[in-house]
Amino acid sequence: RVHGVDDAAVDALIAAQRARSREDSAAPVSAATVAKTQTPPTKPKTLGDAWLRSGLTTKYVGYETTTAPATVLATAPAAEPESAWLALDVAPFYAEAGGQVSDSGTIEIGASALPVCEVVRVASPSGESERAVIMVRVNLNSSGVEIAALDGARVVCRVAEGQRRRTAQHHTATHLLHAALRARFGDTVTQAGSNVSAERLRFDFKYGGGPLSADDIEAVESWANRVAQTGVALQTDIMPLAAAQAQGAMALFGEKYGASVRVVRVGEASTELCGGTHVSRVSEVFPVVILSQSGIGSGTRRIEAVAGDSATTLLATQFAATRRLAQELQQSVTALPEHVRGMQAKLKKITKEIKAMSRAPTTKRDDKK
Repeated sequence: RVHGVDDAAVDALIAAQRARSREDSAAPVSAATVAKTQTPPTKPKTLGDAWLRSGLTTKYVGYETTTAPATVLATAPAAEPESAWLALDVAPFYAEAGGQVSDSGTIEIGASALPVCEVVRVASPSGESERAVIMVRVNLNSSGVEIAALDGARVVCRVAEGQRRRTAQHHTATHLLHAALRARFGDTVTQAGSNVSAERLRFDFKYGGGPLSADDIEAVESWANRVAQTGVALQTDIMPLAAAQAQGAMALFGEKYGASVRVVRVGEASTELCGGTHVSRVSEVFPVVILSQSGIGSGTRRIEAVAGDSATTLLATQFAATRRLAQELQQSVTALPEHVRGMQAKLKKITKEIKAMSRAPTTKRDDKK
């Protein structure tokens, strides 16, 4: 204490300042303030958390549509050159989760279509789906659109439908392969990860065994294709987690679930908890083609496959190449395997004869008379 100073008055001022600090930290931060004070973040989640705290919320409509009008709630410069982050009130863009990659597409404002380069969903700690903000990173390069013009603007969101369709085909096919593996090897099969994109799918699993045999691969592939050919419509329901588990719904590896979950059913073949995008009818994933299987350590196997449009394109390309080869060898396509085996046998015989000749003793000639 300092002599001559009103200690009581000083204590009162300090208490008042502490109270104001607590009020300021508890008060919502406006989106405009966030945008002005936010420097390009190293992680988009930093910006998303700030926008979420400011009260911004996005309604996801990607299950129902791939095109939606929206309002830009807030903007901020992105770390990437000539890019900006936008928070939307409504968004059809799927953000990467559950092994499925994000959607791509465009944000249309006036006559400009801004490419969507990245989609991020930031949810509240409680995990409630209604408390989440979906933010998209758009490329402003050569568009002539300034970030300031986007703040509060009415825009049209368009998902790239071809990519979405092929990704959905692969996601549904992943569920079928999971079920097919369990049908082949039993309930000991557990998912250990996945990656689903428009190009292909990857499914990691454990089942207590080693490499899959050719018969195993054929059986799993055939099981998935039989289900695909039934053409059954997929069903999706939102229900309490406990109710979904009671119905035998399988949870995905590494996923965290809230009180309410989305259940995806493929007839009697598969029931899983899943927030990803899927086809309307299972026939859309036909055909399912397994490309490879490998071990990735710790008793975990990996299957890579294609389905639907990607598989049809692959099979058409492979058949065209096979047909050209058959024409060059003057054989039918169905006769190629036997013809190639015959060529291999002849090559093996000729190689053996050449080696025998190279080992035979040579006779020296004496040309002197």
